Amino acid sequence: MRGILAGEAENVNHDHLTEFASEPWYESTILESDKFSAIHVHHGDRAPTSHRAIETGSIRYLRHGVIRQSPYDSEEELATELLESPETVLPQLDGSFLLCAFDDEDLVVGTDRLASKRLYSSSDPVIVSSSLAALTSHLTDPEIDPRTVGDLLTFGYAWNDHSLVKGVDTAPIASYIQASDPVPHRYTSYVSSVHAGSNSYVSRVRAEYRDAVRSCTESADRDDRIGTWLSGGLDSRLAVKELSDAAENIRTITYDGNPADGTNLEPAKEIAATLGISHEIGEFTPNGTAEYLDKAALLTDGMKTWRYIHGVDFIFGELSDHVDVMLDISGQGEVFGDDIFTETLKQPNKAALVNALYDDLATFDASEVLTAPYSGRQTTAKAVDGATGNTVYETGSDVLYANYFRNHYRGDLVGSQVDTRAPLTSRTLLEHTAALPPKLRQHHFPMTGGKIPQAVAPLKLKLAQQMNSLDDVTYERTNLSPKWPQPIQLLGAAYVKVAHDRYGMKANWYRSHTTLRRTVDDRLETMTDLDFIDANAVTQLQDDVLSGDDSALHPIAVLSSIGSWRQQVF
Repeated sequence: MRGILAGEAENVNHDHLTEFASEPWYESTILESDKFSAIHVHHGDRAPTSHRAIETGSIRYLRHGVIRQSPYDSEEELATELLESPETVLPQLDGSFLLCAFDDEDLVVGTDRLASKRLYSSSDPVIVSSSLAALTSHLTDPEIDPRTVGDLLTFGYAWNDHSLVKGVDTAPIASYIQASDPVPHRYTSYVSSVHAGSNSYVSRVRAEYRDAVRSCTESADRDDRIGTWLSGGLDSRLAVKELSDAAENIRTITYDGNPADGTNLEPAKEIAATLGISHEIGEFTPNGTAEYLDKAALLTDGMKTWRYIHGVDFIFGELSDHVDVMLDISGQGEVFGDDIFTETLKQPNKAALVNALYDDLATFDASEVLTAPYSGRQTTAKAVDGATGNTVYETGSDVLYANYFRNHYRGDLVGSQVDTRAPLTSRTLLEHTAALPPKLRQHHFPMTGGKIPQAVAPLKLKLAQQMNSLDDVTYERTNLSPKWPQPIQLLGAAYVKVAHDRYGMKANWYRSHTTLRRTVDDRLETMTDLDFIDANAVTQLQDDVLSGDDSALHPIAVLSSIGSWRQQVF
């Protein structure tokens, strides 16, 4: 598995990183001091700009990913300063990276602003790792953490820096860890203030986003084929438009999966044709999902359900034949105000905020499956208590940045095959979007009692309306062009929801494809021997899916993803 594994030399087994989800072309770099040792597994000559190793005096330094902007004259200088003062150095950097520096006395590992290159840590012994599986292999008696299973069942992602394994933490966004002080430290935060915003706000976001995408293309080699996923949605068309303006040799890929009836294929094809970009349709099948379920579980640390992992056939079979670098825009919709409602954040006090966040984000009652004590509201309350912010609104926004966005980067599926760039880690872009005015965040229509939401965040719609060459292309979520105002978009979204089976595709696969169902059921058996899982409840959920209840697939998919990871690692 790609990434960094580091710690005290006597405790680190380098083989634990290379034994999981490895590819034959991966290369390794090992650096050591008297006290510490680190290994970096990377793409070697396939992606020479995305890794760096430095030995300068007594200091050892590894970079996993890319630094796009830095005030330092050399990376040697950066390495020296990072070890001395990480809280000063890291806020000045821009990019998507993990940085590791150590000498004979201490070790520092830092993430980028959104922790787009994930990192796990344990304090006994002190080990940091890009791979949860590799770190777990260093533990004497590892155990699955019921709290995290509860979070994954309830919300679909883990909260409060918990990992799937007891005693192992996930590094927060914008944080660093020192061996001398292994508690993670956040070096910056992003909190949204309630203000009206200026008339130029949308144009400023567009300009900052354009600069972030251009910075990503400039950090790639001149001959690299740069690609990104292209659906019929607004986020990917904005990314592709800026990519096509910033660089040549651009490729786009889509898959028939949202919904799985071709609805998104035509808009994607039209966008690529309008921009004169090479376009591919990637294979995406139930048999491919079954074949790669275990590999995907390893690469996402068992904490991302296969229900929401798409296009694996193409990722592992063909992606590297078409592109060298992929632009990763994970979480872009939420950064631009989608799916997180203004009304959720505008609460009178923190207790009300806890309830609003839970009601908005919880999708399943984990007590249906767990026999161990668990409360999703307590999970939410802990996140609120630990968040930064001078007001309730600011606190809620920090909760979402610290928990919601990071889980978009939970894994290394695409990065396992090709190099990646993440424009949303841009410092100036994040600082600007963190101040997103409430009126531009997705909210409910006035006088509907919070029951009728807008079809899309106003900021996203306004950004799409600025793309003159693409504003006539149908938006797959509403089957209308972005030119139409919010009320008309809502009518279009209602029609699409009724006419198209958007979210039942994987449930249909489970019901109708024996190979996938057997694969999933086998991984479920690995979970039902845990004393905090109700085996009878799991069986009932399986029966519910087979009887036509699409919603019952969520807990089944979560548990089978965890079971796959546990089966391979434990």
